Amino acid sequence: MIATTIFWIGVVLCVIAHRYILRSAFAAGAAVQHSHTLPPIRRAAELVWVIVPAIALVLLLVATWRAIELQKAAAQIPLVEVTV
Repeated sequence: MIATTIFWIGVVLCVIAHRYILRSAFAAGAAVQHSHTLPPIRRAAELVWVIVPAIALVLLLVATWRAIELQKAAAQIPLVEVTV
């Protein structure tokens, strides 16, 4: 029970944090002023560096959830004592 609660708190915090990262990345293009001294921002590369970690985070959270569920299922299997 405690592992599930901690997991969901982590998921909520990750979603909130990545929401702000995405908002920052998508809003950055409109707010940037072009300068002759700075190289131009590669918008596609910036978005890839935002979206790829988001996908990796989703995969990690799914794998973690599966591991928690497997551990809970294994804990519910009754132990059988074998005597020889």
